Amino acid sequence: MKKKLVSLAIVCCLAFQSGAAVVPALAKEPDNDAAEELSVDEDTAAEQEEVVSDAPQEEEVEAEPDDSSEEQPDEIDDAEETDEVDDTTEYINGIPVDYDDPECVKRLNALDGGGIQTFATTTSSISTKWKGVTYYHDEDIAKGKTILPGVDVSKWEGYSGSTTAINWSSVANDGIEFTFIRLGYTSTASSFQRNMDPVYYDNIEKALNAGVMVGVYYFSQAITVSEAQKEAQYVLDNLGGYSLDLPIVMDYEYGGGRLTSSTPNKATKTEICNAFCKVIEDAGYTACVYADSDMLTNSLNHSDIDNNYLIWMAQWRTGPPTYTGTYTFWQCCGADSSKLATVNGISGYIDLDWWYMDPNGQFGNGVVKTGSDIEKINGTWTYTVNGEPDYSYTGLAKNSNGWYYMKDGVLDRSYTGFASNENGSWYITEGKLTRKDNTVLQDTKGAIGTKNEWYYVVGSKVQSDFTGLANYKNTSGWWYITKGKVDRSVNTVAKNKNGWYYVVNGKVQKSFSGLANYKNENGWWYITNGKLNRSVNTVAKNKNGWFYVVNGKVQKSFTGLADYKNESGWWYITNGRVDRTFTGIAKNKNGTYYVKNGKVQKSFSGTVTINGTKYSVKNGKVTS
Repeated sequence: MKKKLVSLAIVCCLAFQSGAAVVPALAKEPDNDAAEELSVDEDTAAEQEEVVSDAPQEEEVEAEPDDSSEEQPDEIDDAEETDEVDDTTEYINGIPVDYDDPECVKRLNALDGGGIQTFATTTSSISTKWKGVTYYHDEDIAKGKTILPGVDVSKWEGYSGSTTAINWSSVANDGIEFTFIRLGYTSTASSFQRNMDPVYYDNIEKALNAGVMVGVYYFSQAITVSEAQKEAQYVLDNLGGYSLDLPIVMDYEYGGGRLTSSTPNKATKTEICNAFCKVIEDAGYTACVYADSDMLTNSLNHSDIDNNYLIWMAQWRTGPPTYTGTYTFWQCCGADSSKLATVNGISGYIDLDWWYMDPNGQFGNGVVKTGSDIEKINGTWTYTVNGEPDYSYTGLAKNSNGWYYMKDGVLDRSYTGFASNENGSWYITEGKLTRKDNTVLQDTKGAIGTKNEWYYVVGSKVQSDFTGLANYKNTSGWWYITKGKVDRSVNTVAKNKNGWYYVVNGKVQKSFSGLANYKNENGWWYITNGKLNRSVNTVAKNKNGWFYVVNGKVQKSFTGLADYKNESGWWYITNGRVDRTFTGIAKNKNGTYYVKNGKVQKSFSGTVTINGTKYSVKNGKVTS
């Protein structure tokens, strides 16, 4: 995007002109420290019984996928890396420049004078203000819409390790209603390399907790349809289970890298954008393309995109945009070129964006209830529609201070629990939606389903579209989720943002170490304290028998003498499993050995005859 780097705090000083309503900033309340504890009968968990038999036990084994696929478990290294730099290092916001990051390259180009802000020489009847500067909007785009201010941000707004420098509470209190947060980017280098933004998770969590509506973007450098599809899947794989209010955006601009040098033609670039968006929408999300007005006009067939997907158009000016296509978002300021807009909570200048929101609601899954308010009537906070009390309403409603639970049209501060509206189910604390709950909570009232069911919430919203291992735990541990609910039927090895874990009866088995009794789609794995351990090379036992493990994984395709032993010695393996029926001579990386009943005979010295051939053996090893 013409500047993906900043979290904009845009005060809703929007003028009510020609039907362009301005939404007031939301007041913030202190953090809520209320928490619920998931009490689980640990006796219901499957016992980790280990069954040993002298005779091998038969079992069917599914064909396993190629170990090189991206689905294979990876350990995530949480350690922060630091690089020493000399005095010649260039910096942006105190961060050493990275020419492999296209967003950094764009900022450097902007500092050199690219994309200069232009100021209004023409006006329109619809305008808004931010920090004293008036922005004029295209009347055809803005008429009848609610115009909201927002920012887009990445690590280039400042960070340390995995912690953002942005103060999201200050951003929200300054009037910013929404943000697009960078999830990652493709390197500018010629090779196709996808990367995470190191502060994506911290940014999105803190923005949601501050009550800012959130979307995400990915800075693409795709030069083929296949690469665009892989970028989109990378985004989906790394969203982290968060519920989005805004679209997932493909930021498609040259960035001085592989897209600039490869120069796919106009039709191909258009296909690339559409391919990214299709993967996103097929997964149930709203897709959007970010590009500047020049690229949309001259390098893309924009009508072939905006007929199906949303457009976020960048044109840095205060006057009405000259771009003639359709768009839902307008980036009017670039941080390093415009040097115009600022917001409390972000150091330096920002990318300022405007959202033309349909007054009948919004895409995504937010909690907007247009036309309603909460007003104090005769000393009681009351739900109103177009200024009139509505005592028939029970559910969530909003005023300038936030979202609240209304019962029979009146604020109910005694209510703590779940509530639903047409946009989803939410956890309410003392009558207010805090967006601060990231955990697994129990519906003790049966408000949204079966009484006492447990639900996964992120930003206080039930993640009804989420299936997988939750990224957040409760006081009892981590849980496997199916469509937003704890699923106690799951026995597998599953991944969340922290790594791969062993799950039995829906719960991560933190106290378990050994070979898992249950596999995932990729096979069986060795577990240490509940987490997959790729450093293990041994012969290990689970309830099905003894198996050969290399790099933490059972080697189902291996037949021969194992290269690694366990505490009892070396073993002969058939299709990954100890084969006690084998007697003969076998070889591994250490030499040739005499094997009897599946085990190397370390205590044997002498001669043996196998298949008519005599072998001399010393301490189990064949000498001649």
